Amino acid sequence: MKLDNFVASSDIYDVYESDGMAVRIYKKPEYKEKCLYAALTHARVETTLGNSFIKMPVLHEVSVIDGKWAISAISQAPTAMAMTSNVAGRKTLVVVLGATATGKTGVGIRLAQAFGSEIVSSDSRQIYREMSIGTAKPTAEELAAVPHHFIDTRSVSEDYSAGRYEEDALRLLGELFAKHDLLFLVGGSGLYIDAVCDGMDPLPAVDEELRRRLTERFRGDGLAPLLEELEKYDPAYYRQVDRENPHRVIRALEVCLQTGRPYSSLRRGEGKQRPFDILKIGIRMPRETLYRRIDDRVDGMVAEGLEREARALYPLRDCNALQTVGYREFFGYFDGKITRDKAIELIKRNSRRYAKRQQTWFGRDDRIEWFDGGEGCAESIEKYLRKFV
Repeated sequence: MKLDNFVASSDIYDVYESDGMAVRIYKKPEYKEKCLYAALTHARVETTLGNSFIKMPVLHEVSVIDGKWAISAISQAPTAMAMTSNVAGRKTLVVVLGATATGKTGVGIRLAQAFGSEIVSSDSRQIYREMSIGTAKPTAEELAAVPHHFIDTRSVSEDYSAGRYEEDALRLLGELFAKHDLLFLVGGSGLYIDAVCDGMDPLPAVDEELRRRLTERFRGDGLAPLLEELEKYDPAYYRQVDRENPHRVIRALEVCLQTGRPYSSLRRGEGKQRPFDILKIGIRMPRETLYRRIDDRVDGMVAEGLEREARALYPLRDCNALQTVGYREFFGYFDGKITRDKAIELIKRNSRRYAKRQQTWFGRDDRIEWFDGGEGCAESIEKYLRKFV
């Protein structure tokens, strides 16, 4: 097969256009399983859509090209195997994602400006109005550059879940798509992104007695025994969860105990159909560069007044929203358990760990097209999007 035009690349595969077909070639022979899984998923989606008005490339064949596994599909629209098309008149949600400190905010703003669009935040912390410095919330100037949504809309005293975010975000997207054909979902909270793109599985209602017992165990023995139990019942989620967030650990464990099933199995789902197309764009950086940016960001937050912000929130320290990096470390300092310097050191360490978990989360999604962050990133993504929208 002659490969005419290179279209895009990810860590796993390259995409070409050839004779009216999109061809995805996996970079290593050992990616056979990934290739076959992607083809099966494509076929399932194609069957589900049937003769609906949503068009997508028609799966042609799975083959081996120069020793590498490949999928080819006949293009009905210039999607280059994106699994969703942008036929004229269709609405498209562009998801800009990546680990913390990769520059998503700036890139999202530049893209929204370039396409005359708006930004819907998918950051589970920036939604809280009392948390600004520690969440790297967009500045007043950035918020004024393009319309933003789901910034400063909730209080830390409120319980707000990914399930509620799914409902609120879909309602808002319906309103915004009445004005725009293209919108941007920008942020790094994997659960929020999955909620919008794929939907949340229904979880059992909270068993208050079970939660009380688990909470008492946490307060008496710490988080380590609960983590050991979670690893036993659900090793997959144990590898992903923020192991320093007691709320998420307790919630996952109580679901395991209530249902007798791994929490991760209830979150996987088949993926709900959305009335809009979805393109996922990832921003990545070399680990050394990313970790340096994280450390510099934390130093900047401290200089800007993170300690003061955390101290103002100290009376609310038991709220679920505050069981997060940047605040709980300072709470430990205020409690006299660690020094101020140690708190800052832990914020940097825990932020790096959080970034690693984000990369693991996003790494399982082969629908993401990855771009190198830094200078020229926004321009490269804009050029890529212009092919499809």
